[in-house]
Amino acid sequence: IYQDIEFRPINEKQNEEMLKKIHASNSVSVHIRLGDYINNPLYKDICTKEYYLKAIELIENRLQNVSFFIISDNISEAHELLGGKKAEYIGFNKGDASYYDMYLISQCKHHIMANSSFSWWGVWMDRSSDNIVIAPSIWEKGIKSEEIWKESWNRISPEGEVFLRS
Repeated sequence: IYQDIEFRPINEKQNEEMLKKIHASNSVSVHIRLGDYINNPLYKDICTKEYYLKAIELIENRLQNVSFFIISDNISEAHELLGGKKAEYIGFNKGDASYYDMYLISQCKHHIMANSSFSWWGVWMDRSSDNIVIAPSIWEKGIKSEEIWKESWNRISPEGEVFLRS
């Protein structure tokens, strides 16, 4: 897969600056998909405020000097969802440039992912073997989807119940 899928080089100033910050820190991507998921009965209320806050707490308890990179299709709602968490908020990639968000996710050292194939691919493209990944314990309501998670990924329920792996 890594040989078949490659990201185009970044040639845009905001993304270049963000990539430098990601590489210079103990970076954690936090992907928050809102937009079309807010009212979709299959996906809404899975990656809740409790999910994200518990995931952030787990990361902060396991790692030192972390820098969070919040990537979302609605930065103002993501900021509100996280209670104004101090972080880098990335919401400037739109339309044809959206793939930069997936690339930035893949470049972070650790991940808190959404129940989204976009998020999944961003995390999957991180080639690290010593990263911490936190994923939602439910992908779609009413559908068991155990096969999508790597064995090493930690999972959290919408209510904040933790299922540690490794």
